[in-house]
Amino acid sequence: MNVTIGKKIKVLRVLREMTQTQLARMTDMAQYDITSFENGKAHPAVDSQRAIEAALGCRLDADITITAAGDLVCVAPVKEAV
Repeated sequence: MNVTIGKKIKVLRVLREMTQTQLARMTDMAQYDITSFENGKAHPAVDSQRAIEAALGCRLDADITITAAGDLVCVAPVKEAV
């Protein structure tokens, strides 16, 4: 299943029990920006994406798993050797 960055931001934010306003404050962005990203109306710039990843504690290109105990596990993709 192909999940957009915006959808992943929303899922991670909700799983972290965080509001858009809280995420915006943690990333020094406007709440409007977070809404735009989550709704697919805008795509975060690289620096904004990194700030969101830091605030959510998970890379946006990671696979997300919820364990039986309810823990969130982010598994970042492995880069292939060149």
